[in-house]
This record gives sequence, structure tokens and C-alpha cells, in this order.
Amino acid sequence: MCRAGLRRILLNNKMDEMLYEHGSLVSGGLPLPELKEQAHINAAARDADDSRDFSKHIRKQRVGFTETPSLLVSIPRLFHDEDQD
Repeated sequence: MCRAGLRRILLNNKMDEMLYEHGSLVSGGLPLPELKEQAHINAAARDADDSRDFSKHIRKQRVGFTETPSLLVSIPRLFHDEDQD
């Protein structure tokens, strides 16, 4: 398998863990399993139904969402060769 293909597999299966371990996810201090669990919005989406505030409703009381959006958050380069600095 080529290197790019391997990266794609790793990113598809482990990206959330890699970002969490690197500190690149807003976690609110939650462990990754709890953070992933609170990210499921199905029940909130059903409750919001056709609400005019649907987007606001599904984000309510979820880590990483505030009333006022934050500035751009950058994702670090995960596959950076250190010898190229």
C-alpha cells in the first residue's frame, strides 16, 4: 500500500483520537469517549424538528459551541517531517 493510502486509512480510523491527544479538539475537559457520546445529535435534532433555531438547539449544552463564535481554529500538521524545519 502506498504511503498516501496508509495515511488515509489511519486518518479515517484514528483522526479523532489523534486530534484529541494533540490537544486540537475543544474537549471541555471531557475524556474522548464522553466527548464522542455528547456529539451525537439525533435526539436533539428530533426535538428541534422544524424549529427556526434548529442549529442553535442542536448545539445547546455541547462542548465546543458558544453563543458567540470563536476565531478560526487551526488544525496542526499531523504528518510534518521535523527535519524540514
